[in-house]
Amino acid sequence: MPLFPFDDGCAFPTGDCPLHLFMMPFRMMLNDVQQTDRMFGIVMSNGRGGLCEVGTAVENVHRELLPDGRQILDNVCRQRFRIVRMLQEEPYMVAEVEYGLVDDDVAEIEAGGTGELPDALVALEKEVFQCLSDVVNLTNLIGEHTSNGGPTVRLSDAVVNLQPAKHLFCLTVASDFSFACADMIGASAHLRQLLLETNNLELRLRRIRSALKTARDFLMKEAEKIEQPFN
Repeated sequence: MPLFPFDDGCAFPTGDCPLHLFMMPFRMMLNDVQQTDRMFGIVMSNGRGGLCEVGTAVENVHRELLPDGRQILDNVCRQRFRIVRMLQEEPYMVAEVEYGLVDDDVAEIEAGGTGELPDALVALEKEVFQCLSDVVNLTNLIGEHTSNGGPTVRLSDAVVNLQPAKHLFCLTVASDFSFACADMIGASAHLRQLLLETNNLELRLRRIRSALKTARDFLMKEAEKIEQPFN
């Protein structure tokens, strides 16, 4: 798989990853993938001159070629992969990768034959969805009462479509829901990569919940400063 390294973040399955390419190696890479399956990998740099082990395969669904050679890309994030070994460094990186990364707890439950989320995970999913909804609503409330205003924030289509109420007890969709929520968190690149690499659904949801609760507590304090009471 051809690789596109990011210095300051990663992509999550279920999300979108628009790109603006101007460097020749990556323009060459996109020209090449058009001849195959239009897939390439987004991988975060590890800060030590290499790449993180886990990335996300994305599919280029639309490409606009500009007169000066630049390319504007619309890409859809499909699934995680793990780099097995590097095959090529120039003119762009290519790696042998492993697909089909399944959360350990999801695999264990599926092996048990039920295919259903335990009650504790169902409750955790619902709590994460509520926390994310609260953060979005608080952000919009505060935005309406500041001089700068700002665009309205909304839940992503992926979160809305994958929310617990719409996928009762489906394990694989629950993992996708967790990634959709992670994609909405304005977290550090380190935390986003940690969430991508976390191979346990419950642990990933707990980490997302923790980040959302911190954001919600901060926004609640900001909302209390607004003259109009917050209900």
